Amino acid sequence: KQIAEEAGVSIATVSHVINKTRYVSPELSKKVEQAMEKLGYSQKSKTEHSNLKIGKKSEIALIAPNLWGTFSKVISSISSYLNEKGYTLSVYFHNDNASVEKDIITNILLNKR
Repeated sequence: KQIAEEAGVSIATVSHVINKTRYVSPELSKKVEQAMEKLGYSQKSKTEHSNLKIGKKSEIALIAPNLWGTFSKVISSISSYLNEKGYTLSVYFHNDNASVEKDIITNILLNKR
């Protein structure tokens, strides 16, 4: 929220810049990055998340509603690609149940994989 206020953008824009979940224009990305630097965000995130390490033995989780239709092809392609790169893909299905999806995410984060 502080970064959004400092940069003069929405919280969603900050989230998209940090997580790279959607396209954000270079101008807005620069504003967000400058606000993050000014507020010391990158330093905070490094210290708070230093126990989470990503490497070749890391698990990459994919949470999908089901295995039917196009999902099976997408999951197969992602799995093949990650396997070539030395990563393990774990697939979880929530069957359109938000509570199950929340439990899956909570368990993944608690395991820090």
